Amino acid sequence: MSQKTLKLALAQLNVTVGDIDGNTLRIIAAAKEANAQKAELVLTPEMALTGYPPEDLILMASFRDSCQRALKVIAEETKTLGCGILLGTAWYEDARTSNASVLIEKGESTL
Repeated sequence: MSQKTLKLALAQLNVTVGDIDGNTLRIIAAAKEANAQKAELVLTPEMALTGYPPEDLILMASFRDSCQRALKVIAEETKTLGCGILLGTAWYEDARTSNASVLIEKGESTL
């Protein structure tokens, strides 16, 4: 029986609470570096996109919209990468907000 291996990259990011744009750039840079090292999956810290702890920012509609836009930007970047990203972020669904990990690869995201 043959074994399949998975090469992981752990993204040690210095994210800033509320800096969605800056955190997005840090995540993309880490994914590009990991891709160059032939990683298949990049793991980010808890709430890497929003920064931790986001506290009441998480309740603001503009913050939610920024998170959603950033997820789309990151997903678009994965179209040209050979690796996926397991991204720690806030997830908004219906009237609920969750602390989640989202798998993003080949331009698609899955909770």
